[in-house]
Amino acid sequence: MSSSGAGLKLQDITREEACATLAAVPWTSNAKGCRLALKGTRCLTVTSWEVPEHPIFDTAKKKKPKAPSHSNGYIKLKVRGRGARQEFYLQQLAAIAQGFTGLADVGGHASTHECSHLCHEVACFNLNHIVVEPTLVNKSRNKCVKLMCACGHEVTNCTHQPACIL
Repeated sequence: MSSSGAGLKLQDITREEACATLAAVPWTSNAKGCRLALKGTRCLTVTSWEVPEHPIFDTAKKKKPKAPSHSNGYIKLKVRGRGARQEFYLQQLAAIAQGFTGLADVGGHASTHECSHLCHEVACFNLNHIVVEPTLVNKSRNKCVKLMCACGHEVTNCTHQPACIL
């Protein structure tokens, strides 16, 4: 993916750069309070750091861009900066914006920790919904569900801390 040299690495991105990138990502929300990224981003330059641009809305058809449909649903942003270009997952940039470190680059070596979506929404980049935790804990969140019991109360099987947002 890199256009020159060894490329831009996740650990090279500063907290300020991650925040600037996230601020430019077009999004919508849902009832859980997710900040869901929209499809259709391009790049524009902000000083020496390039960030996604808001999508162009088709006013003739009055359609909003839809959420990206990657094979796994996770969103990769093409980021350009310092003479290099690389793809990073949106949730990784959200983690950096919170001050987390030690994440593996996209396609890089396996890491013992992953970005976990507490809300189970892969397009979400709400900083309150993203945590970095051991891979096994992240995978175990896939089993958490919310059900309605016969008396009308909502119950969940989630025992995680922080708890899943179901």
